[in-house]
Amino acid sequence: MDKVPDVHSTLPAHSYGIETGVSGLLYNVRLKPGKNCYPLTINVSAYVALPRTQRGTHISRFIEAIDSVLNENECSEVYDSLERIVSRVLERHTYSDQAAVAISGSVYSHEKALDYWFKVEYRHRMGGGGRWTIRTRITGITSCPSARAVYRYFEEDECNVTHMQRAYAYVIARTSTRPNVSPEEIAIMSAEAFSATPRRKLKRVEEYELVKRASNNTKFTEDVARELTYVLAKYLGERLGKGAKVSIIVKSMESIHPFDIIAKSSIRVGSF
Repeated sequence: MDKVPDVHSTLPAHSYGIETGVSGLLYNVRLKPGKNCYPLTINVSAYVALPRTQRGTHISRFIEAIDSVLNENECSEVYDSLERIVSRVLERHTYSDQAAVAISGSVYSHEKALDYWFKVEYRHRMGGGGRWTIRTRITGITSCPSARAVYRYFEEDECNVTHMQRAYAYVIARTSTRPNVSPEEIAIMSAEAFSATPRRKLKRVEEYELVKRASNNTKFTEDVARELTYVLAKYLGERLGKGAKVSIIVKSMESIHPFDIIAKSSIRVGSF
């Protein structure tokens, strides 16, 4: 086997350092994106910094590193799994001093009756520390306060007639220290900023109660973005570490307009 050509280790035609790796690897695992363990199908990607003297990376070593962690058949926290995979990727790619691994998946929390998507990436440079990025997406409902106020004005009636629509909150948190908050906690906080959140199954009385709750809690897309900014800035201050950055995007799929409404914010944790 020593005589088998290793073209990956030859010199490249153009000597630039690049990042290279694999993406789109699917695994059926038991994982904790919060306090509870879920059976999930996750999407995994992994990269290393390829030096200017190395033509290619050894792809099978990524698979070996990821398999060695995710096939252990134990339910671990997503942060623990990422740290272990990064460590094993670097052990196998001895020519690299930096690796990045990301895990993403969709979760349904029975406890909270909540659907959410998450993606966590961990980047580590040997001797230089790491960087974490947490992304979440949650579906909510917005009900328009302006349409309700205008309808009440013209009808001279304190009714709750307004238009509603499905909306999405995207949160991106970046920090240089291991987060002390889970993707699920961020998703739960995001859900509470909406007028209401959709439910998988609604009987007639439950549907009435959900519509009433959303109608009594009218919010602009901008209201949701500002409330979520305030809550996350206040809550994550001590849990993401000094200098952490949080970006928020709220997108409302308007029901009476042929376009969407988007509100954005970006803060340094501890600035509020």
